[in-house]
Order: sequence, then structure tokens, then C-alpha cells
Amino acid sequence: MSPQTQALLVRDASGGRQYEAGDFPLRVGSGEAADIRLPGLTSGETLAFLGMEAGELFVQPAREGIPLLLNEKPVTESLWLRDGDILRLENVRLHFEITEARLALRVESVAGETATEQAVVVPPPRPAESIEAVAFEPGHGATPPSAPRVRPLTLAMWAAFALLALLVAFLFSARSVRIVIEPEPEHAEVSGILPVEIGGRYLLLSGSHRVQAEKPEYRKLDAEIQVGPEQNQEIVLRLERLPGILEVTTGNVQGAQVFVDGEPRAQTPGELEIPEGVHELGVVKERYLPYSESVTIQGGGARQALVVELVPGWADVGIASQPPGAGIFIDGEAAGVTPGPVEVMAGSHRLELRLAGHKTWRRQLEVRANRHQTLAPVSLEIADAVLELASEPEAAQVLVDGTYRGETPISLDLAPGAPHEIRVSRAGHRPATESVTLASGETQQSTLRLPVRRGEVRITAQPPGARLFVDGRERGDANQAVRLSARPHDLEVRHEGYQPFRTRIRPEPGFPLALSVALVEVGAEPEAAEAGLATPEGQELILVTPGRFRMGSSRREQGRRANEALRTVELTRPFLISAREVSNKDFDAFDPSHASGSLDSEDLDAPQLPVVNVTWEQAAAYCNWLSERESLPPVYQKQGDTWVARDPVPNGYRLPTEAEWEWMARFAGGEAAQKYPWGMALPPTPRSGNYADTAARDLTPSHLPEYLDGFAASAPVASFAPNELGIYDLGGNVAEWSHDPYSIAPGSGGSVETDPTGPASGRHHVIRGSSWKDSSITRLRLSFRDYGDSARPDVGFRIARYAD
Repeated sequence: MSPQTQALLVRDASGGRQYEAGDFPLRVGSGEAADIRLPGLTSGETLAFLGMEAGELFVQPAREGIPLLLNEKPVTESLWLRDGDILRLENVRLHFEITEARLALRVESVAGETATEQAVVVPPPRPAESIEAVAFEPGHGATPPSAPRVRPLTLAMWAAFALLALLVAFLFSARSVRIVIEPEPEHAEVSGILPVEIGGRYLLLSGSHRVQAEKPEYRKLDAEIQVGPEQNQEIVLRLERLPGILEVTTGNVQGAQVFVDGEPRAQTPGELEIPEGVHELGVVKERYLPYSESVTIQGGGARQALVVELVPGWADVGIASQPPGAGIFIDGEAAGVTPGPVEVMAGSHRLELRLAGHKTWRRQLEVRANRHQTLAPVSLEIADAVLELASEPEAAQVLVDGTYRGETPISLDLAPGAPHEIRVSRAGHRPATESVTLASGETQQSTLRLPVRRGEVRITAQPPGARLFVDGRERGDANQAVRLSARPHDLEVRHEGYQPFRTRIRPEPGFPLALSVALVEVGAEPEAAEAGLATPEGQELILVTPGRFRMGSSRREQGRRANEALRTVELTRPFLISAREVSNKDFDAFDPSHASGSLDSEDLDAPQLPVVNVTWEQAAAYCNWLSERESLPPVYQKQGDTWVARDPVPNGYRLPTEAEWEWMARFAGGEAAQKYPWGMALPPTPRSGNYADTAARDLTPSHLPEYLDGFAASAPVASFAPNELGIYDLGGNVAEWSHDPYSIAPGSGGSVETDPTGPASGRHHVIRGSSWKDSSITRLRLSFRDYGDSARPDVGFRIARYAD
């Protein structure tokens, strides 16, 4: 197509003056716009906009679907115009001249596409003129007028339209949110993406927003909230009330630790921030009594004051001595010298006065906080003499004038100026004695040598070639006589292809022992145990050698009862004692109808548990049954309705006499008496026996709070370690019937009782040893004596017989 030159007609609205031109300058100010119309085909509709922004010219379609081309490429959005650009609208081309000196527009029409209607560039309305396109007649020329500027009103209209569109989009996308702040604040503010408040609710876009609120006596709220996609949301926020401020002082005492609800918070004097409400306040200071109080805190930043008067946790104690100047020691720590006073903390303390050349004075001191006291004057005694005693070998037991004092090596305080008999003994050795007289303050060293005591054991074993082991060490062929120290030894006979034989034996000088062993092939049934080492029922027996000892307890012994008078007793006949208490299985072979029963939920009738709920007469009848099975003379016979022992007592099976029981339990064949089954002091050592432990607390009125043996009631026999003789359960598990009828024997003074068996008859019989029900100092002692005439769930028995 050949373009034809067109012209613009600029009319004056008042006079209708016309101007023609082939091209004309554009005057469009920044922020203004002119619209481009095509009359006729578009009915005067605006096709596009021209505008100026930041000194640059741009074009923008008025709507979608308009065939607008820039340099023959479709225009769908705002584009910058450059010098030489050609903008085409239907059959009209607009040529742009854009230079630093000139901004002009030339309009041309493409022939054949339209007749006379031309494109019109209309600047923003002005009061007196408008611009339209008219047909151009050749030969007429005119200078084109200056380009009109875009008017601000048009921009304002378009800006309003854009804002309205944004508002509609916002209202469509926003969510209605009710924000509740408890308690109601004096001031609240929501920030984020376009928050709008309407009638107590907020229109908020989905996403994060920040809420800030303030109210007196509360912490300032600054919280982030999340608005979801759903409508009509409610978000509840709470203001945190300010804590109260508590000032705590402790008068002249400073540096006390303040606790709030058990947590350390500050030292006095000090201020604490504490939440509103009731709190437990504690104040602790070394050497002062702890202070505690419930405090109500007002909160909201209110200030409160608390003055605490701490009470001294000590008291002044005055202690005078004669002579004065003795060192005062509290629990072993030096505290001052007599007459004092000295500060002593509240409680029970060990008080000692020490002065050179004098005996140490001791007593238990009870002190109450802030209660000052003065003790009665103390006369210090002249110091004892000191004997530093050793022995070869060591760990021998020491008796001073018949009283047990400990084991060697030991430092002994002795009364000065008087003779003292020192006796030292150890199992397997002959005792040694010496007499010592020392002056006041004198110190002497002495070492006593203890010769080894040996006994003979003759062993015969089948089959030939069996080997002997003593205490785990091989001693050669089993068929031999060995001399062993007079203490318990573990003997074992072995042969390949045979079951080993094991026993524990205690040789004694002057009492040779004969042991005959017939090994059983592996897989064969064992024969009955050798008489003298076991009962016909296979109950192991231990040989106990006799000796002299002090039976009973001293009046000074804690827990002692009046029926424990001290007596000197000598046993002259060796005897056999069962290593274990008689079990339900053992007793069932004699009396299948007997049942030991149960206690609450605890079974007492299991086969390996000790037999209980048996009378003394049932135990005596069991012993006679064993004697009959071994063709031994019975010990007990019936007189009328009662059972009594034959006199003299034969060597059939019987119950151990009370003296035998105490000898094997307390002395284990040695010289020094043992106080408890495990040693000389409470509490019991772990796994030392079955006593009233924490497992038995529901069955017994009292128990040992820090001891656990694992059995609420009785335990299987031999569940715990034996004593030195190899005898089990002499303390704990079940108490045991003795051979003797019960009586209260007076102290023997200087006389010696030989092989005592108690009265000839009596309704009650002696019961020895503690049981699983016992936890008191009195009953746990090995010297404790009980008695009864009926069956009990914690009383059983073991068997004995004379060995000669």
C-alpha cells in the first residue's frame, strides 16, 4: 500500500478556525496522557494511550483485543517509545520523532483501508479546544500546532480507578479476624499487610501480622499471629501480669540464701521478682536455723518488704573440768578448752575432754538451738597405761580379764597399778596368755606368738587312684592321713568318670577323724551318705569340737534381757550338728500330713523352705525317727502326756542344747564371742541373713529400713553364707527349738557348768536365734533367749547328736 499524507485539523471551539499540517509537535507533560481515537470504525472509542513518565514517552493499549502494532509487533502492555518507532492502529500509522530537541508525530493513512476518517490524538481536555482528524486536501499546507499535554484530572481519575480495583481485590482476599486480648488493654495496634479494623474485627490478609498492646501493671504485649485462609477467625491473646518485687532483709546477718518455691533466687539483702500469688519462701544461712514462710505476692509491679530474723542454730555450752585447761572436742574436732564456753550446733554430738596424763572423758551431748547450757564439772581421772599388743599371726582375738577387746594389732588402755590377764587366740592355733602390770601413763609393746594346732584326718577312698584336694589345692592320693590346722577346711575327692565328693571338716587335736569315701560313677544313683557325715536322709552334719566359754551377755550390753545372765560353761563332748535347718522336704519324709501353711500371700510350705508351725514335741519325735533309721538309741521318751530327754543323754539324734547352740553360733569354736551373726555392730552387712527387711514391712510391725535380703518371709535353707564352721542360718530365716526346757539361770560367778542341758522337764522350751520377723537390737543379738510351748510360723529346728 502507498501511504498518503494526512493532516490534523485543530479547531477553535468558539470560532471554528482551522489549521492544517502534515506533522506537528507533541506536548505531553510528565504524568499526563493523550488518547488515540479512530472515528467511524470505532465510534470514537479510545484505542490507546500516550503518556510521559520520567521524561520518557510510552504507549499503552486501552483494552484487550485492539489490533495495535508497534513496529509491526502486537502491543499488549505498556511499552516505551523510541525515535523512529511506528505505531499502527487499523489503517493508520503514527510515526514518532523523538530527539533531545524535538518530540513530534506524523500521521499517515494506508490507501484503500478507509476513506476520510483519520486518527486523532486527543490531549487531556482543556477549557477552550478539542482536536479531531479531518481529510487533508493536497496543496494546502499548515504548520502543525504544538502537541497538547496530558491533564492531571485524567491521571487522577485513573489513579482512583486503580485504587478502587485494589480495594475490591483486598476485600475479596482479606479474612475477618476477631482479636481478643485478655484483660482488655488500654491501647492495641495490629500491624502487617493492610490491616483494616471494622466494628471490632479486623480485615487481614492471610499470613503473619504483629499485635502490640499495653495496659498498666502488665507486660507490654508484642506477639506475632498467623492468619489462615478460613473466614471468621478468632485469636485470643493474654497479657502477662507484671511480677511483684519483694525486698528480703535479714537484719545484721547478711549473705543468707533465699529460696522461692524451693529454687535458689538471691542472697540477702536483695530484691526478687516473684509472680503474683502465694509462694513458699525459704531463707538458709550456715549455722542458723532454716526459715520458711508462705508469702502472698500482689504482683503488677507492686513492691513489698520482708524482714526475717534468723535464729542461731547453735548454743553456748560451758564445760568445767578439774584440772582445767582440758581440750574440748566435739565429734572429734577441737572446739576450745575448759571451762569454755564453746559454740555447739544443735543436735546430738560426741563430747570429749582430753588432757595429757589423764583419761579421755566422753559423753553424748544434746544441744538445742539458742538454748545455752552449762554442764556439771568433770573430774578427769589419771590416764591408763597403754599396751600396744601384736600377735603372730595377726588378726587374733584379744581378751583382757575375760572381756573381748578386739583383734591384734591393738592398742589397749589398762588400769594402772593392777595386774591384767591378756589372752590371745585364733582359730587353728593354740592360745597365748601373759600377765601385765603397768604404771599410770606407761606404754608397753608386746607380741605374742600362737603355735599352730593340728588335728589328723584319715581318709580312705574308692576307687583306687582318687585324688585329694584340701581348700582347693591338690594333696596327692586320697588314701592318706593328713594333719591340718584346727580350723574349718573344705575337702574334695575326685576321680575321672566319677562324681566328686565334697565336705567341710574341722580337725581338732586329740580327736582324730576318719573319713571313708566311695565315689559314685557319673550317671549312677548316689548311695546313702556316710554315717557321721550325714543323716540317712542326706542332711549334712558338721563336727564341732568342745571348749570353754562365757555364755550370756554383760549387763552393759545394749538390748540385753534379764534372762541372759553370764555363766562360764565348758563343753567336753564333741557333737555333730546339721549344717542346714530341717526343710519341709526333710520333715515330709517323717510326717507327710504336716503343712507349714502360709502367711498372708507368702507360702511357707515349699519343699526347700524350713519346716515351721511345728511344736517342740514334733521336733523331738522327728529326731527319734532319725535315730531309729540309723539304729541309734532314741533320746526322747514319753512320760504321761509329755516328752522328756533320757538321762544320761545317749548319742542318738536330738535338738542342740542351748549351750551347744551358743557355742557354735557366737564362738564358732574360737575364743571371742560374736555379738551379731555378721559381726560386732549394726546394721547388718548386705546379704548376711534373712531378717525383717523392707520386703517384710507388710508382714512385720517393724523392719530394717535400709536392708534388703530379698525374702518377705522365710527363705530356702542355706540361701546365705555359712559361719566359720560351715553352719547356715544361725541368725535369721527361722528361730530354732533347743533341747533344753526353759529356765532363768543365775550367773555362775566363778563356777563352771559342764555340758548343761537345762532342767529335766518343763512346759516351755528354749528358742534360740532371730527370724525373718526380727529387726530389733534385742532379737538380732546371738545371746537373745526366747521360749515357747506352741508352734509358730517363724520357728523351726535343726538336729544334733554326740559324736562319741
